[in-house]
Amino acid sequence: MKKLSDKSRKLLRAFYMLIGAGAVSFVFQACYGVPHDPVIIDGKVVSKSTNEPVPGIKVSIENDYYKDYYKLSNSKGEFMFTDYSELYEYIFNFEDLEGNYKKHQETVKSDENKISLTVYLEKNDE
Repeated sequence: MKKLSDKSRKLLRAFYMLIGAGAVSFVFQACYGVPHDPVIIDGKVVSKSTNEPVPGIKVSIENDYYKDYYKLSNSKGEFMFTDYSELYEYIFNFEDLEGNYKKHQETVKSDENKISLTVYLEKNDE
């Protein structure tokens, strides 16, 4: 059996490394999918009667991907989610933990990388 020269051995090693890297890449994509840009979802919660921001509103997305995950609107009534799933329909629930505002649900369908929404909540006595 004939011995390989150093040059042939190096070429063969480079070829096998290239094949191995391609195989790893293929398996990763098959298991986890092709990486995609995240979807930025931001919004503002506002009082319908006063047009003022409403802080402390529990904002959650209703689906299997986000089980029990929520954000509270900040002092300016703003909230933000970063979504790495491949959803195109989001069902948002808005709930005032203090009970001053009526619960509200909003459905948004989008295939954009940025979703912005403003939600107007009604007071319970309206």
